[in-house]
Amino acid sequence: MEKLTKPIVFESKSIQSKITLIFLHGLGDTGHGWSQEWLHFHMNHPYIKIVLPTASKMPVTLNNGVVMTAWHDIVSLTSIDNEDFKGIQQSVETINISQSKKMLFCYQYDAEQG
Repeated sequence: MEKLTKPIVFESKSIQSKITLIFLHGLGDTGHGWSQEWLHFHMNHPYIKIVLPTASKMPVTLNNGVVMTAWHDIVSLTSIDNEDFKGIQQSVETINISQSKKMLFCYQYDAEQG
């Protein structure tokens, strides 16, 4: 699994806010691909910190091994018996670690500059 890229972060405008929303995109997508939608949400809810990470690129079994962004390998849509639970756990740990470090490796999205 490739290392995660820097997520987009919309910081809370409130010093007292303790709400953080972490949005995980779908297969083959990116956090950046959702930034405009979440920017509009953030404008109406400026007290919420929003984090849009992008998954690592990896071969996805369901898509004949094509490399794309994915939080874990997907083997089947009909059964979870052979799913990549180790990959799911790795993604969870990566997101937990990044949050515990207070997203020191992220860049700030400036809505005025785009």
